[in-house]
Amino acid sequence: MIRVVSLYKLMGVIQKKTSKPELQLTMDVKVLFLHFSLILGTTSTTSLADPSGNCKVIWLFGAKCSNVSEKLISQIKDWPDVYELKSSSSLMIEATHTSPTTQSVNKLHFLLGQKDLCKVIGEAALKRSGDPADTGSNYCSMQNLMRGSGLVNDRRYKQITNRSMCSGCDTAHCTMSL
Repeated sequence: MIRVVSLYKLMGVIQKKTSKPELQLTMDVKVLFLHFSLILGTTSTTSLADPSGNCKVIWLFGAKCSNVSEKLISQIKDWPDVYELKSSSSLMIEATHTSPTTQSVNKLHFLLGQKDLCKVIGEAALKRSGDPADTGSNYCSMQNLMRGSGLVNDRRYKQITNRSMCSGCDTAHCTMSL
């Protein structure tokens, strides 16, 4: 409740009694809209990751994005039995990962952007829509590339994710045994 009140204060929609009924109605509508937006945002965020097994992770690196991209592409090519490069450009990498044990296929997408740091947004999803919810394979298929390429050793390396962004990330036990 404290966060909601703070959000209302930030947006300037805390209700104040006023002598002008039309102003009061406008503030009431803003509060109602904010409530609806918060509820819709919470339910859609929660429902996106859990049932489908989709995974989204954000990584930050001190290196230039061109170097990060080069390392990821090189690592994908170094593990041809389980990874396949589908396409790449200076801002995007698409690949697949095939599990050696279950033969399930994960589609991987990495978007790269440079400001002070190189920001990489990685998304992974099971290729077949009928597959059960992910138990960490989507997360591991991306994280193993980060570890195998040595990008996790970047001095400004940071990973951002949670269960609502990436189901299974909190219980995944990633091994790089190929």
